[in-house]
Amino acid sequence: MPVSRRALLTAIATTPFASLLSRPAFAAYPDKPIRLIVPFAAGGNADLVARIVGEGMSASLGQAIIVETRAGAGGSLGAAAVATAPADGYTLLTGSNGPLTVNPFVQAKLNYDPLKDFVAVGLANLAPHSIVLHNSVPAKTVPDLLGLSRNRRIGPATPAAAAARR
Repeated sequence: MPVSRRALLTAIATTPFASLLSRPAFAAYPDKPIRLIVPFAAGGNADLVARIVGEGMSASLGQAIIVETRAGAGGSLGAAAVATAPADGYTLLTGSNGPLTVNPFVQAKLNYDPLKDFVAVGLANLAPHSIVLHNSVPAKTVPDLLGLSRNRRIGPATPAAAAARR
């Protein structure tokens, strides 16, 4: 759709008057402290990462970042607190596998929907995982370990045996 010369000139002429609009139209984010919710206990990996990221965010945004721990239910309590907070960008979640990918499958009722209630805004860190075995275990690679686990039954063979061990 071509723009008429009159429309273009009108837009150019009215642009300086945009500065006369009310201040809320140009409000800068953030204008108050931001809460960064950690859904696990203080002192753990997620808390440490949140505090390090919070320092950097605070310096870059020029606003205080308040790290708040909301531990419980495998991270679901903290995630629910963020999901029910106003969607204004002032309450953030330090997300992880627990409350976002595992809990929907292992908890019967969640007070949030990880797919609908959250949106990723940044990646804070990657946490590599490793499999460590005693030297006496003959498996030296993951395929060896999988083969070994298929051929050996470790632990009780039946539910009755499992109950007897308790």
